Amino acid sequence: MKVLILDDERHRHDAYDKQYAGAEVWHAYTMRQFQDAWAKVRRFDVVSFDHDLAYSETGAEIAEWMVKRVTPSTTPGVCRVHSWNPVGAKAIMQILAAAGLNVERAPFACANAEVIDA
Repeated sequence: MKVLILDDERHRHDAYDKQYAGAEVWHAYTMRQFQDAWAKVRRFDVVSFDHDLAYSETGAEIAEWMVKRVTPSTTPGVCRVHSWNPVGAKAIMQILAAAGLNVERAPFACANAEVIDA
């Protein structure tokens, strides 16, 4: 399993390392790191988004960048939105859902993902 985590907080990356123990986990704190991971792997089973990033564009802007590059061979298995920002999370979910991607809302620290229609 290949997982890409977009977040600006190290403790969240550490938590996802534990959650996805045994998986190939890629970490992105910025747009550039997200783009680099996307270019190297191209197909992730899980892509998880935060919205409010301290060092980069927003998660919504990065989601817009990603959906412009998704092809049938690079479509993520699931896109999760773990941001606690309700407005930002909704924006990311709408962008991803409009592109036909499988989207789940799973705020950070919640054990179970809840599928939501955006």
